[in-house]
Amino acid sequence: MNAPNVQLQAMSNWEELRRMRIRSLKLHPNLFSDSVEAAIDFTSSYWSELAEGNGNKFFGLYDQQRCVGYTGIVNLESGSLMQTALIGYTFIEPEYRGNGYVNLFYEARLKHAISNLNWKTVVTDHREGNELSRKAILRHGFVLTERAVVDWPDGSQGYELRYQLDLNTLRSR
Repeated sequence: MNAPNVQLQAMSNWEELRRMRIRSLKLHPNLFSDSVEAAIDFTSSYWSELAEGNGNKFFGLYDQQRCVGYTGIVNLESGSLMQTALIGYTFIEPEYRGNGYVNLFYEARLKHAISNLNWKTVVTDHREGNELSRKAILRHGFVLTERAVVDWPDGSQGYELRYQLDLNTLRSR
């Protein structure tokens, strides 16, 4: 398939985020840290807060009006400090993969992180064995900080690799 003419833009509502999250979990239950069942059970207020609360921002990849991918950056802390953000929630429809859109996702999320002066650090993670995520994370300057055993929602146990990026370093470039 030739690279379609897609655009990255802020997601306009939590319903679309919810729909895309559930779709990604159904297609790839072994790649994410939550389950389809949990995503379906979350309340509308949960989704609304996730989509728009505390500096959180989600981006959609659109082919005309159709959302074909999404990603986000969320505040990990509550209260006055709010110094750490998490990037993740990344999914691209299979027929749109391989066109460099993950780089657009990283650029948008990191630009948003740099503009939020409260945030000092961005973290991310992936399941061990997810080589595409590992390569993209390292390519964008993250440093591996931890390898932890976790119980995954699909009932398996395995390693989660955790990474960190210092935003002050990015801001000084």
